[in-house]
Amino acid sequence: MSTAEPQSAFKVKGQGTIYLVGLGHASTHWVHAMMIFLFPYIKQDFSLTYTEVGFLSMIMHISALACNVGSGPLVDMSGRRIIFLMLSLIGTGAALFLFGIAQSFLFICLLVSMVGAANNLWHAPGIAFLSETFPKNRGYVLAVHATGANLGDAASPFVAGFLLLILTWQETSMAMSIPVFVALSIITFSLLPREKNPHASSNSKGMNLRDYGSGLANILRTPAIRNLTLVIAVRGMAQVGVVLFVPLYLVDVMMFSPEGQGTTMMLMQVGGMVASMIAGTMSDRVGRRPVVFAGVTATTVVIVAITFISNDLLFIAGVSVLGFVLFAVRPVMQGWMMDLTPRELGGSATSVMFGVQALFGASVPILGGIVADTWGLIEVFYMLAAFMLIANVLMFTLRGEDAEARA
Repeated sequence: MSTAEPQSAFKVKGQGTIYLVGLGHASTHWVHAMMIFLFPYIKQDFSLTYTEVGFLSMIMHISALACNVGSGPLVDMSGRRIIFLMLSLIGTGAALFLFGIAQSFLFICLLVSMVGAANNLWHAPGIAFLSETFPKNRGYVLAVHATGANLGDAASPFVAGFLLLILTWQETSMAMSIPVFVALSIITFSLLPREKNPHASSNSKGMNLRDYGSGLANILRTPAIRNLTLVIAVRGMAQVGVVLFVPLYLVDVMMFSPEGQGTTMMLMQVGGMVASMIAGTMSDRVGRRPVVFAGVTATTVVIVAITFISNDLLFIAGVSVLGFVLFAVRPVMQGWMMDLTPRELGGSATSVMFGVQALFGASVPILGGIVADTWGLIEVFYMLAAFMLIANVLMFTLRGEDAEARA
């Protein structure tokens, strides 16, 4: 285990590259958040139940799982990073545009699966690229990367909410695809040359199948990696539920307008943006475990607390706090996983992490839909708090020097 001290975040060289990758990540989440934002309106237009809306979300997570199974090996064995980032932007942008001409529930299902796959295609090359390029500042660079996700998740519903005042939801979807293709152009012209002349610390030659299989088997046999993956997956179940059911609760129960819904979801993500940078940078200094444990515990408490709020303004404030504590630990857990993983297998470790998270998360929309249809939306949040409590308990499996490895 290296004892090298991380550089100050403001002294890290290559800030432009870090923020360009963050911009691309923001674009994929712009699409993901837009799709979630549209669910209440798709529900109304197609007369869907909560369980059927949950089925749509489940399709997204299953397609994400399928993509993660293949993307990690392709990224690590090819040694390519930027090409896969470009493909992710093409897929998400095209899907969002095509929502504008969707006339059947079957086509909606196809587009949702396309978003799930293309959005998750970003993670393996993006996180591996940043992790191997900036190994001593993983907490910081992955915090910037996660902040990009929060930025996309925040801006998308806010902008869409106001566009819906003058456009239909399908016209809004087509208009919202334009920034994705702008980001694709920027990433292509700015980062594609790095594919040909990668950073000296990167693994540009790729791996053969035998070496890849051996390395992957080794990381899967590592107890700390297995346990951390389980914690990430269970915590991710709560995140899936929050992102899906908070918008439905705002529209169906609290009767928020489109711009009110968009503003509330934006504030939740703004809280996440602030928290990600603080938590990620702090974890480079004090270690991953204490930061993650604090965030997971706080999230459990806040999810339960917002169920007792009936006032609109207080609920908006509570959702903002929820975003702060929920999203704070995301880059820290990703950095922790990269700490424990050999550099040349960063893509595959990322795919395993997001793949298991997608597998666990796929059950939440259906379970939540059944709970909402049977007892009500408020009971869904108690279920999500239970998931976070389980993640808290699982944190006790991550103890000792092996679980605190740092590059």
